[in-house]
Amino acid sequence: MLPERPPVIARCSEGDWEEAAPPVLLQAGGTARILNRRVLQWSSQLGTYGMGGPGFFGLQLCGSELYLEEWLVLRVWSAGSWLLLNGRWVEAHPRYYDRQIPLFSNFGDSHDRDEVSTALVGAVLREATFEPDSSVVVLERGLATERPPCGSVASSALATRFAPQRAQVASIRHRLEVPLETSLLPPYGGTDLPRRWYEDEDQRDAWVVSQGKLYL
Repeated sequence: MLPERPPVIARCSEGDWEEAAPPVLLQAGGTARILNRRVLQWSSQLGTYGMGGPGFFGLQLCGSELYLEEWLVLRVWSAGSWLLLNGRWVEAHPRYYDRQIPLFSNFGDSHDRDEVSTALVGAVLREATFEPDSSVVVLERGLATERPPCGSVASSALATRFAPQRAQVASIRHRLEVPLETSLLPPYGGTDLPRRWYEDEDQRDAWVVSQGKLYL
């Protein structure tokens, strides 16, 4: 008998007690909730199970007229290794750095880098498409996004966090995605096995909106 395979999507709650509610599925409220909101910061270390973390990936979005600051979260194990940014790995196990250096690495060696923040922090989320086996988020930086599109419930510190800057010549769009073709992603670091979605898992169940405090 084959061993039970682990799920890709991690089930979690918004609190660390037994009756805690699950986070809000993005598909339940629709993608309009996240569009035209600026990215304040990102993390690939969201979530905890008490002794460590699953490595959820999230974009913290500025407040809008309807919502306070909140996180758009991809709740899969080691989510950074499931993502491409402009066609390049966001994260990967160091054993695969000879194939491609990821955009983010913090293992304390000569490969340490962060090209993710340059692309994402301060960008505005313009488009989002979530399918059962692929996900695409398009973010824009530049002249069209010079002023932060944040509503009345945004943090009062937002204006100082994004002080006016010199206008750029043109806007630049960045594509963040879980690709349909998973062979484009780095293999699992511990097994060298290729990444793939299971037929009984739907990526639309993987994206949630949260305050960022997720517990397994």
